[in-house]
This record gives sequence, structure tokens and C-alpha cells, in this order.
Amino acid sequence: MRKATWLVDGVPLDDPDGRWRLEAATSVPAPASRAVASTTLPSRDGVLAVRQGMGTGTVALSVAVVGTGRGGDLADVDATASWLAALLAGARTVTWQPGEGRSRSVDVVEAAVAEPEIRGRRHVVISAALTVHPWWVEDTAAVTSPAATVTTAGVRLNTGLWAGVSGRQQDAIVRISGRVVNPQVADIASGTSASYTGTIPAGTHLYIESWPWLRAWTSTSTAAWDIAQGTEVQVDHGEAGPLTITPVLGAGPGQAAPQVTVSAAGVSSATAVMRGRRWHQ
Repeated sequence: MRKATWLVDGVPLDDPDGRWRLEAATSVPAPASRAVASTTLPSRDGVLAVRQGMGTGTVALSVAVVGTGRGGDLADVDATASWLAALLAGARTVTWQPGEGRSRSVDVVEAAVAEPEIRGRRHVVISAALTVHPWWVEDTAAVTSPAATVTTAGVRLNTGLWAGVSGRQQDAIVRISGRVVNPQVADIASGTSASYTGTIPAGTHLYIESWPWLRAWTSTSTAAWDIAQGTEVQVDHGEAGPLTITPVLGAGPGQAAPQVTVSAAGVSSATAVMRGRRWHQ
């Protein structure tokens, strides 16, 4: 069984050559908290809570720098400790590998590195607290759902490839292939949606990118997953807000996945797929 470990900017904090190693004080990722602004109103019980999105998370790391040979003194590990402290202080990306074949990364907002602690003649411990963005992405390629036939009543996309996620999709794109009239994409968990007014003819594909980008474009290619490869068009969002693809967590661990429906006012052999990576909180 592979040991759980961390990497900072691609550098493993359990050195294969034994020069440094993670300490037991290192913790698993602390999830980001929901950011809420509370307002007190006259003659109203409690407070009015206004959602402000998600805050930041925290990663606490403790790394021991040790000598690898016999003899010597603290000077032997000083250069390594200084380099490692600089790496942690300037961290841009941190990666958590909890087990074999599992790896997820997140961008670092800021880093605080404590004064190195000397615990012996050749033993220095460096502790760091990294503030990170709320959403972690698995270090795998984007996946695409099986094609679903769009109907006027609406069809739910098969999102089984995202089973086990816990975070909002940060890069999800829904592709609708015409002919289709006034298509709409809706997220069940959040109640949000995006709709296009007009007709997408046969042989043309409408791409709708979810929050946080909220863009749409058309192309005759089935592989135009970047807006630069198509012609930008306008989409509208519903009363609940812009399309935000969110997993239904009530399904339980290992089963939670987004639930997305696609419908249209008129269709003729239209299909839809969703593409994106797997995100966690």
C-alpha cells in the first residue's frame, strides 16, 4: 500500500533519498468554509444571511530535514532546510496523494512558514500553513459523458464518470448538437440554468461553459472545447443564477455526482454531452 504524501510545486515532501520527510503533525486537507455575510434587520428575528460563495481552505505541513550519513553536524542539513523553507514560502500548487492512483491539486493563495525548529544535531523541523483555494482537482484528464438524446421534456445526462466528487465543477462544458430550438441546461442541485434563444442547425454544436466562466459559443466541430475554436454567442440564466454545476451530496460518499438536464422547445435528432475534470472540496 502506498503511503499518503504531499507535493509542493511537484516536489515530494517525502524525499526518495531520505533527506527530508513528512512529520506526523501534517494533516489531511481542511475543507474551505462557506462565506456568509450576516445582516441584522429591525423587528426581524435572527439575521439575514447572504451567501458570499466559498472561502479558503488550509493545509498544515510539517517536514523534518535530517542528515543522511554518519558524522557531521547541523551545517550538513542547513542548506537543505533553507531550500525547503523557500520552496514552501513560495508555493504555487500543493498536491495531496492519499493513496495509490489518487491525486488532487489546488492553487495556493498564501503561505506562512514558521521559524525552523532544531531538534538535534542533524534534525530540523519546518512547519508551514498554506491557505488554498476551495476547489481541488484530480490530476487526471477531463472526462466526457455518454451522448444523451435531447427531448422537449428534458433528459438527464449520464454523469456516472463524476461519481464520488464533492466540489462544484470549475471547468464543465455542455455540448448540444443540433438541430435544436431554444435549448436549456439546468443543474438540479443548485437550481441554476443557462438557456440559448434561437436555433442550432444540424451539423452545428452549441457549447455552454458553466460557472465561473459562463460563456457560450458555436462550432461545426465536435472538439471545439475552447471558446477560441468557435464563435461566441449569448446565453441567459434563470432566476436562481448562472449555471453552476454542483454535485448532489445526499447520494452518499462515492456516489455523489452532478445531476444535469438538457431540454429544448424543439428538437430533431439532437444530442448532449458534458465534459470536465473531477473536482473536490
